[in-house]
Amino acid sequence: MVDDQRTIAQVIENSCSSFEGFAFMTRDDKFKCSVFHGSLYTPDFDATPVYTFTEYNSKEFSSQPISEMDAPVYTTTINSGKRWPGNVATGATAEMKEQFQRQPWYNTTTRTNNAVKVANPGALSRIIEIESRDFWGGYFTEQRLNGSDLRYGVRRDFYECRVNMTEETLALELHDTVMIRINRFGLSSGRKFRIVNQTLELNNRTIRFGMWG
Repeated sequence: MVDDQRTIAQVIENSCSSFEGFAFMTRDDKFKCSVFHGSLYTPDFDATPVYTFTEYNSKEFSSQPISEMDAPVYTTTINSGKRWPGNVATGATAEMKEQFQRQPWYNTTTRTNNAVKVANPGALSRIIEIESRDFWGGYFTEQRLNGSDLRYGVRRDFYECRVNMTEETLALELHDTVMIRINRFGLSSGRKFRIVNQTLELNNRTIRFGMWG
C-alpha cells in the first residue's frame, strides 16, 4: 500500500532499487519488468545470448566509459525504510523508544571491500536509498549487497555499435543478453553483454545499440 504523495513511477523505481530490477515500456507500449538474471543471487550474465554482434552484421563499434561507472564500487551503503520520529508514552521501554524515534532510516548497512580499493585506487562509493522497509538487516541485506558486489565491484565495459534494421534486430529489447564477438577490444572469443540503450535511426533504417558488461 502507498499512503504518501509518490507517483506510480516513483513507487516502481523504489521497488527496482530494492530488488535490483528494471521496468520500462517497450516500443509496442507493453510494460516490462523483472529483476536482474531472474534472481538476486545468480552469477552475472548467466542467460543464453539472444543475438551475436560480429564484424559481419554490425559496424561502427566504439568503447567509452560509462557515466559514474568508470571505476568499480568498493563501498556500498543501503538505507532502507524512511522514518519520521514519533511520540512514545511515558514508561515505554528503551527498545520501543529507539524503534519509534529512529531516524532518518529504519536500517542502514554498509559494506566495504578494501581489496577492490587496493586494486583500483579510484574506486567509488555507492549509496542506495529505499523508501520502503524492504531490508531489516541480516540475511536479505547481505544478499542484496552480494548482488551489488557481483555487478559493480569489478570493472565494466560499455560498447556501442550500429546494425541494419531487420526483423531480428527489431526484436531485441532493453536488458536482453547478447554476445559481442569481434577481433577488437579483446573480444575475439566472444563475451556476454546486456543491452542498456537502443536508438532507432529511421532515416537510414539502422539501430544503434549500447551494451554493458
